[in-house]
Amino acid sequence: MKILFLISSLRTGGAERQLVVLARLLAIRGHQVSIALMYGGGELEEEARSAGIEIHQLRKRSTADVIPFLFNLSALIRRIGPDILHGYLEMANLSASLARLIAPGPRVVWGIRNADMQHANWDWRHRLVYQLSTWLVLTADRIIVNSRAGLQYHVNRGFPPDRMAHIPNGIDTDRFQPDSSVRAARRKEWGITLDQPVIGFVGRFDPIKDLPGFLKAVARLEAPGLRVVCIIAGDEAQRAAVRTLAGELGLSEALLLPEASQALETVYPAFDLFCSTSLGEGFSNVVCEAMASAVSCVVTDVGDSAYIVGDTGRAVRPSSPEALAVALDEALGTDRRALRQMGEAARRRIVTEFSLDRLADRSEAAQESLQPR
Repeated sequence: MKILFLISSLRTGGAERQLVVLARLLAIRGHQVSIALMYGGGELEEEARSAGIEIHQLRKRSTADVIPFLFNLSALIRRIGPDILHGYLEMANLSASLARLIAPGPRVVWGIRNADMQHANWDWRHRLVYQLSTWLVLTADRIIVNSRAGLQYHVNRGFPPDRMAHIPNGIDTDRFQPDSSVRAARRKEWGITLDQPVIGFVGRFDPIKDLPGFLKAVARLEAPGLRVVCIIAGDEAQRAAVRTLAGELGLSEALLLPEASQALETVYPAFDLFCSTSLGEGFSNVVCEAMASAVSCVVTDVGDSAYIVGDTGRAVRPSSPEALAVALDEALGTDRRALRQMGEAARRRIVTEFSLDRLADRSEAAQESLQPR
C-alpha cells in the first residue's frame, strides 16, 4: 500500500508523535509511507526522516492560503499516486477531502484525536473547520478515532458509524518499562529514599489538566514521608504559580518540580502511583506510559482514562479533590507487594491492548479494508 499522511506540522505533540510512530511501523511492514506537511520546521521532522519516511513540504503560507495550498496538495497526490490519503487532525482531514475533489484517486481516511470538543473555547476558525467537517464527513471513506469516548461523541453528532473505527494509541513498551536501577538512581537524584511513597503527575500547564485539584487532593493525605513529583511543561512563571499554590496548601516540602525536559522513561519507574486529574481527555498517553512502567494509576473518569486503567487502578469523578484524596489514600494504604502487583497488571494490560504491534495491526487492517479485492 502507498500511504500519504497529511498533517499541519511535526512540531512536538502527542498526535504528531503518534503519527511518526505509526508511519515508521507501517514502513517496517513494507508499505510505502510518506508525510505531507502544511507547515515546516517541526522538531519531529528529522526523527521521521531518520526512520526512512519521506517528508513533503507544502509550504502553506498562512491560514488564508487555501486555494494555492489545495492545488499544491493535489499536484503532490497526482505525482506520487497514493492509495490512501490519511489526514491527521481536523484541518488535515478537511484538506484531504477537498484535495480529492481536484485530484480523484486515493481513498480518504480521517484521523480524529479528540473526545469532547469544547466549542465555546474555540476561535471562529476552529468552529468553522469543525462545521465544514460535519458537512463533508461523507467524503471520508474511513474515520479513525483514537478513543472510544471520541467515537461516541462524533456518532452522537451525526458522523456515520459504519465508516468509523476505534484504533487506540500505541505505546512503546520497550521504552517504557519497569527498571529498578532507574528507579533507584532517579530517587537518589531527587533525595528520596526507596521506601518513601511517591505520587507522580505529568502534563502541560493547562486548566484542563486540573493540577490545582491534584494538589488539593494530595494536601488531604496523611502519608508519612510522602513526596509529590510534578513534571510540568510550562514556563517559569507557571512553575512559580505551582510552587505558590503548594506553599498555600502546606506541600512545599513534599513537592518536587524537576525539569520537564527529562526523559519520561527514566521518571515513571521512580513513582509508586501515577495520577491524572484531567477535566477532559481523549486517549491519555501519559497514563499508558506510566502503566507500561508498571505503575498503578488513579485517574479521573474522563475520555478513555477509566477504560485504559481497567481493574489495574482507580477512577474517580473529575473536579472532586475529596474523591481523589480517598482513592489515593486507599492506594497508598495498600501494602507494597499488592501495589507492585497492581503495577505489574497495569503493564500487562498495556502490552496486551495498547502496544505498538496492536496499533500497527489495527491501522493496517483499517486501511487495507479500503483496497479493492
